[in-house]
Amino acid sequence: MLKKKGIYIVSILIILLVIIISFSKANYKQIIQGNGVVSIAKPIVEIKTGNKILKEAYNGMESIDFNFDVQNYKEELISELDFEYVISIKETEKNFPIEYVLLDEKGSKIPLKNNTSSKILLKGNEKEKHSYTLRANWKSKLGDLSASDNIKIEVEAVQKINRK
Repeated sequence: MLKKKGIYIVSILIILLVIIISFSKANYKQIIQGNGVVSIAKPIVEIKTGNKILKEAYNGMESIDFNFDVQNYKEELISELDFEYVISIKETEKNFPIEYVLLDEKGSKIPLKNNTSSKILLKGNEKEKHSYTLRANWKSKLGDLSASDNIKIEVEAVQKINRK
């Protein structure tokens, strides 16, 4: 009899516990509706060049300077993104008798490896301009330049992603 009474009490406690738990369980569901407008950040990397021609170096000149700027704005629009860029000098003729020196606006030499600079940071949100001079020094007068020989300055910019 005592055993039956104990089973009866435990059964009632379990039923009460199940009922209490079902009422105390919280269930949250919320639906948010709306619409919005998202604007994409404005990436701007502008290259401004001078008008010197490197082929003039062959006509008796020992070197010639070519000036150009890399900036993060165009008129009043300023880039909202940070960029890293590299400057490369490309030649159509593999054996050009010219060596290149890249100088920043202070006249400091920027190291070139295979005629390419290391990465340079151009920050966004404030006007920033980097001025450069590419000096082409004629090493020798061996060979002739043809109309198809070109020297190009390429600036390749990639968005800098800040990871914290």
